[in-house]
Amino acid sequence: AGRTWVAEATELELSAQDGGAPAVGVMAGFFAVDSGSFSLFTGSFSLRGFSEGERQLRLFSRDRLGNEEAARSETVILDRSAPLTALARAGTSFGDFISSRTVLSLSAQDRGAIPAGTASTRYRIDGGALANEPLSFSLDGDEGRRLVEFGSVDRVGNEETLSSATLILDKTAPITAAAILGPRFAAPPGDAQAVGGPLFIASHTRLSLSAADPGAFPSGVARVLAAIDAAAFAEVDAPIALGGEGARFAAFKAVDRVANEEEQKCFSVSVDSTAPTTRLSFIGAYFLNFNGSGAQPEQADVFISATGKVVLTAEDPVSSGTASGLRELRYRVNGGGFTAYTAPFALAPGLHIVEWFSTDRVLNEEPLASRRIAVDAQAPIT
Repeated sequence: AGRTWVAEATELELSAQDGGAPAVGVMAGFFAVDSGSFSLFTGSFSLRGFSEGERQLRLFSRDRLGNEEAARSETVILDRSAPLTALARAGTSFGDFISSRTVLSLSAQDRGAIPAGTASTRYRIDGGALANEPLSFSLDGDEGRRLVEFGSVDRVGNEETLSSATLILDKTAPITAAAILGPRFAAPPGDAQAVGGPLFIASHTRLSLSAADPGAFPSGVARVLAAIDAAAFAEVDAPIALGGEGARFAAFKAVDRVANEEEQKCFSVSVDSTAPTTRLSFIGAYFLNFNGSGAQPEQADVFISATGKVVLTAEDPVSSGTASGLRELRYRVNGGGFTAYTAPFALAPGLHIVEWFSTDRVLNEEPLASRRIAVDAQAPIT
């Protein structure tokens, strides 16, 4: 036979009928709980004050002539305990912070010595109407603090006092800012020197990424991610290099602590790691010295006439499809101060040490070069 559960507030009633023919009718009914004394039944009774679990009800009736039936018993299960409802989260959350993708689920378990079982669970959001379903849901709408209240009722009407949880809804993704640390050059439209670009950087230039989580109730930035060229996104926590020489593509984004993900940002750069080169030439007659030539002074690398001039020609070579262009060419004579080269220059008679170097627009610098140049202003004597 099935079992019967009752609550503490359940009112129990007796129904008796006099048997036999003829029958004078039932005069009174009596009941007792467990081993207690019989009491006259006067309408209804409850098990208020009794402990939970199986309770033995003993019952009998008496007719108007004093005939009593033999006492019989029935077992009922007293359940005084309300269920306990738990709120669980699935998906990313952080402390009290959730996103609109976080799934909230309600589950209830009836308590007590022999629980009757949960009948229903209900909840409400921000003081709205109580709902029984769905028991898995997400929060949307306004960001900020959101109140979820919930509770359950068991099969005999024991009602749980509503519990509550205050959650903070964060729907706003972080924003990442990029800064270039080190040499850079943005070529204007139509720049004749630049090949690639229009944004050029040196190989030692770094990309610095910083992110902030906006919104009225931010959960905070969890990580910043970057990808160079076709590589997968990886977390970065320091300035990063953008790869070897040539065209490079950088993408970056940030994710907050509840997995709100920024739409990726990207930009293209040309990495120039090749320094310019400078060529030495002369206007007028010149002679390249060699061992055994007999020219004096013998330490001179080249001889020019008094009317000759020194010509320096620099260019920024294209390497891997990239050249930022020449920034400047500088030279000095006999250890003096460096000066910008603007035109061919003459030298006084005698031996001179001419040094030079050139720099491109992302500050790649050519190694210092030098030549010993002798200016011969005297004609031979025969």
